[in-house]
Amino acid sequence: MSKDGRLYKMPARGRWVQFTQRQIESLVAKGGASKERAQAWLAEWEKYEVNKLAYFLPHGMPWRGEKVDVGGGLYVAPASDYPKVYRNDGVALLNDWAHDIVMMVAPNQVGKSTIGAAWTLLRAIPCDPKWPIFEYHGVKYVSWGGPKTYVVSSYSWDNVATVWKRYQELCPREELGVYAEDWGRRKGDKGAQKQINFGHKPTVTVRLACGSVLKFLCYTQPDFHWEGFEADGWHADEQPGKQNFIGMTRAFTTRGDYTPICFTLTGHVVEDRPDTGATGFVKRELWDGGNTYGRSVGRYHISVESVPDAILTPKKRKELFDQWANPEIKRSERDARAAVARYWGGWEVGGGAVLGEWRRDVHFIEPFVIPKGWTRYRLVDHGQNPCAALWIAISPRGDAIAYREYYERDLTIGENAAGIVRASGNEVRKIDAVQDRDGVTWPICEEVFKGETYWHSQMDPRSFGLKTTGGFTIGNMYRNFGLTVTPASGQHRDTLIPLAAQWLKIDANRRHLTTGKDGAPRFYVFNTLRSFANEIEAWAYMTAPSGRMMPSGKDDHLMSCLLFWVALDPQYYGDDYAGEREADGMVVAGGEKGVITTERNQDDRRNTRYTGYGS
Repeated sequence: MSKDGRLYKMPARGRWVQFTQRQIESLVAKGGASKERAQAWLAEWEKYEVNKLAYFLPHGMPWRGEKVDVGGGLYVAPASDYPKVYRNDGVALLNDWAHDIVMMVAPNQVGKSTIGAAWTLLRAIPCDPKWPIFEYHGVKYVSWGGPKTYVVSSYSWDNVATVWKRYQELCPREELGVYAEDWGRRKGDKGAQKQINFGHKPTVTVRLACGSVLKFLCYTQPDFHWEGFEADGWHADEQPGKQNFIGMTRAFTTRGDYTPICFTLTGHVVEDRPDTGATGFVKRELWDGGNTYGRSVGRYHISVESVPDAILTPKKRKELFDQWANPEIKRSERDARAAVARYWGGWEVGGGAVLGEWRRDVHFIEPFVIPKGWTRYRLVDHGQNPCAALWIAISPRGDAIAYREYYERDLTIGENAAGIVRASGNEVRKIDAVQDRDGVTWPICEEVFKGETYWHSQMDPRSFGLKTTGGFTIGNMYRNFGLTVTPASGQHRDTLIPLAAQWLKIDANRRHLTTGKDGAPRFYVFNTLRSFANEIEAWAYMTAPSGRMMPSGKDDHLMSCLLFWVALDPQYYGDDYAGEREADGMVVAGGEKGVITTERNQDDRRNTRYTGYGS
């Protein structure tokens, strides 16, 4: 309430209209056409009050023909993939009946939950094609398909209650009935108003007048609450867990082809949930497209600048800018990371991430031909699911570039050895054979360096301690099949992770390798290395049984390769290693004679220099 009395605010024919009680009274006092105009405003306002969905005016980032930097390099929004006639991402999301999943990523408090509520209600209740939302606000009318069950959820019961408020505000009053906020205050209201205390019951359902049901759940509930029922769609407010997602998809199994999901979220790291933000499955699998579980995905944004003044006043907009984005205001590193999501509408890196310094928009670069004289390293982490290898080169300026990866599953040691050698541009040549203790004959091969040579070529040290059925270690089996490797450092990860972080850390005074802009790391990754990006973004701290926070030991194979490399104190050595040379624990490759390998603490000093096996 202001000195001018009540403020009336509503969308009308594509724009927000505001008028005060004093303005109404002034027009009425003038009489004639002015009085009629005031009465028409009030009549329209009464219709709006009982059915705000009918007047809903969607907002979002304007249509863009190419990607747009909305955060000074902190976040880049992709180009629009919807018709220009829709004008903005909010209209496009509500009109998206084609994608199985639609995702609205936005800062806090800019109306994303409300647009999620509009998306659900337009699909769950019968609408009138004459509503202003269809006639003037760009949203397509689609005839009603009958009663539906939609799940609405968020990460805490308090947040679920807030989302329910958005539904109460938007849903036609005749559909809500006794669930309307002001039930009992209008003429004709019958029965007592129903209040919902979220968190007091495991499941909360609201049945609308048309027969559709809204079922409210919380991500913290046990898995069994997310299974054993059927649903036609889901409004997931903020970031759910992977098990929530999987449980919901089961609920859709028998409900036909169109069982849509709408995510409305801020990409921040939720407290005590390392599976959120840039490391979370929502970002890596659904948003990035790493694994969409057979579903198509539509991606949309709201930016602070795209929110109408009627929703976010200039004063509040300035407060948000000062809180999160004003470069003249000093803030903690944690708040600076959070600002990417909370103000610019991107995805927060850090929080639970082991290497929170990683930023795809900075470290990921377009591939180029690595000059011949740069110092190269090859790192291998043995495994069948998968076997991983990483190639890194260092420039004369001291920049490191991960330029190739190998990531294969369910292959034998021989197949992996051949694959890694082949990826290096080299060849395998058989030079001998050897029998293991079971009498099985194995080939002895060497790597012929026709493509690349390496200052170090190393494999995880455990492989040189684990023996196969024939009595050879796994590491020596790889060498037997022609892959030149020595054991990597056995240093503890607690020591190596901070060193890796230093390579990734952005130095404000360092010039970027490809853009030339100030503010750059010393470590870059070709954007073709998708497995590397997926691993580093998913590599998060988890609570061990002891209670200690430990890096996840799952899906970290290329991260292991990165740590093997860091332990070498890698540097640029110039062209002076082009010949054949041997050093303690070092593989040096060059010339036509191949590679000499040595190994620390070898048990069998009769090993050949090529394979590590006695002849």
